[in-house]
Amino acid sequence: MKTKKKLLLIMAFISLFICLYQVASTYAKYFTQTTSSIGSNIKKWNIKVNGESIKNGYKLTNPITAYFEPSEHIADNQIAPTREGYFIITLDYSNVDLSFKYEINIEDNDIVNDISIFKLEVDGTEITTTNNTISNNVNINDPNDTTKTKEIKVYIKWNDDENTGATMTNEEDTEIATNYETIDFNIGIKLTQLT
Repeated sequence: MKTKKKLLLIMAFISLFICLYQVASTYAKYFTQTTSSIGSNIKKWNIKVNGESIKNGYKLTNPITAYFEPSEHIADNQIAPTREGYFIITLDYSNVDLSFKYEINIEDNDIVNDISIFKLEVDGTEITTTNNTISNNVNINDPNDTTKTKEIKVYIKWNDDENTGATMTNEEDTEIATNYETIDFNIGIKLTQLT
């Protein structure tokens, strides 16, 4: 009887192993496992101003250069009373995937009160502005915008005519030329994503 129990016990174990093997192999046929992640691409936001990539609070390392109309009485690329010129701000948004608003604020010069902005152009079109602020929206999906750049041209003039609003005297004009090598304008550029 003991051998009969042993034999029955061995047969039960063999049956159990066969059953477990069948269940495992059948389960394996219908079960696969993999890992993945869910997400999407992050939109690009890399705007360049005059060739420099800007970030929050970033100051341009290269100054924006002003160009002056030729004059037989004033040395080339020098500013003096009656001189007119311009400087260019180029926004390059070819690496941007989001529509945005740009706002450019050009402060008057505190040293030379008679230097003023007399005309502004965006992409060759003259615009009107208040308080020397240029503001506009850029639609990134605009099919007509193939260059993905905006060129803002700012025309400046050193007014020397009291009849048209000049306030500085000839002595003050001379003092500026004696005491300063450059005249700087503060320009603020604010870029905001449109939602």
